[in-house]
Amino acid sequence: MLHIPLGVWAQTTREVNQPQFGKQVITVASDEVITFKDPKGDTDYTGQTSENAQSLTVFQPKEAGMSVQITFESMNKGGSNSYYSFANVYSGDPDADNTFSWATKTEEVSSSYSASLLPSGEILRAYPNEKGTTYTNETYTSAAADGSLTKQLSEVFNLDASNGTITYALADEVDSNVKAEVSIDTDGNLVITGTEAESFRVVVKATQGGHTEYISLPVTVTVPDDITRLMANPDVDGFYDLNGRRLQRPQPGVNILRMKNGTTMKVTLK
Repeated sequence: MLHIPLGVWAQTTREVNQPQFGKQVITVASDEVITFKDPKGDTDYTGQTSENAQSLTVFQPKEAGMSVQITFESMNKGGSNSYYSFANVYSGDPDADNTFSWATKTEEVSSSYSASLLPSGEILRAYPNEKGTTYTNETYTSAAADGSLTKQLSEVFNLDASNGTITYALADEVDSNVKAEVSIDTDGNLVITGTEAESFRVVVKATQGGHTEYISLPVTVTVPDDITRLMANPDVDGFYDLNGRRLQRPQPGVNILRMKNGTTMKVTLK
């Protein structure tokens, strides 16, 4: 069951609703902004079987050589105690040959539905069956002293490790303008290391058997201040003021740092 309330809020030229059943193709002009809503529009879901849905909306550019960009400012995948919600975001049309068998009535969408019964295709983001979870702009941010960030990739993909080994890899080369180092370690963690403020996207793929999913992750690296850097320094054992009183964290002004090797040093923070 796909419940996809989302929006692209700007100077809207028209509004498009997700169909309850089947597939629709929407052609988008280069200067056009569309508000996209679920099949019920502005009306809330109540968890009734009459609201069951299985459908696909394909947005395609009107002009050759252009690409469509969709911003999910908010998505809440509704559901009841018996029915679950799945949503996939694809690159391209996962049913380009129009051979996928879509439900045509509510009783054809049952509680046994799962994400595996959606088209395969090149998946950029798979939203799992977490009922009632609201998703907003998803950005991962590092403010560590060394600019590092680690994200467990099993948390963002809709794959079950009990079904076989999952391998993770970078699907695309990171933009050459990105200064941070980006890698995936052997434990399936996305590792970002950088010391300069920047924002970028990383496309990661997860493969299990013959199935591959893709997710485009936004990442922000921020430059930490001096206090944050000191708090993250593993060699520091404690912070003190000039009167020898221990501090919970360094303060603006003069601080005495006791190092783990027994030495002390004086640091002035603005």
